[in-house]
Amino acid sequence: MNKKEEHFDPKGIKEVLEQITAQRQLQGGLQSTKVKEAWEKVMGKNVFSYTEEMRFEKGVLYIQLRSAPLRMELQYQIETCIENLNTHLEQALVKKIILH
Repeated sequence: MNKKEEHFDPKGIKEVLEQITAQRQLQGGLQSTKVKEAWEKVMGKNVFSYTEEMRFEKGVLYIQLRSAPLRMELQYQIETCIENLNTHLEQALVKKIILH
């Protein structure tokens, strides 16, 4: 009997995890989670406490707020919010924010 020897190159855990998270299906979900976490950290606990719902799709962050005055105030600062979120994320993921 002649057995073929299989040779496996060991890989580090970091490299394996990077390969797994680079898969297209996972990447969108991970980005969405990162953006939602960034919203809480960048905007602070007060603004986050008025946030009812968040959704991130194709570069657009949809935010539903309980406070109309807060929504109006943030509308005037929307570009600054986008810049701050992307700075925190260290990449330009958020292209647009829609408040409702």
